[in-house]
Amino acid sequence: MSRSAPVQIANEVALAATMSRPNDGPGGLPAAATASGDEGAEAGVMAYVLRRSGGHREPLPSWWPPELRGLISRCWAQDPADRPSFSKIHAELRRMAADGLLADMDARDPARASACGCTVS
Repeated sequence: MSRSAPVQIANEVALAATMSRPNDGPGGLPAAATASGDEGAEAGVMAYVLRRSGGHREPLPSWWPPELRGLISRCWAQDPADRPSFSKIHAELRRMAADGLLADMDARDPARASACGCTVS
């Protein structure tokens, strides 16, 4: 008996597939999910999802290490087959941490340059 590999589908693709069903609620969400919600907020959420499903991503902060920005960009690949596995993500993050690339990210943040000096532990 042959077994086929599991099918991978991006979440935004799965969500978009539900939008054409009859009796959908506002913004294409299932009616049961929107029965008590605010239609304006739902429309905003759907607009956000549709932008992301079309490939739009907010720019990553320039002060983040290039290795981290590259990893995040690969995680955002439109084709799920091009995205790294969780074990690969974990291994890369551990390597970055061991190399000290992530140690001073908060200190590099220009918005924190004028902070009060408080720390959270």
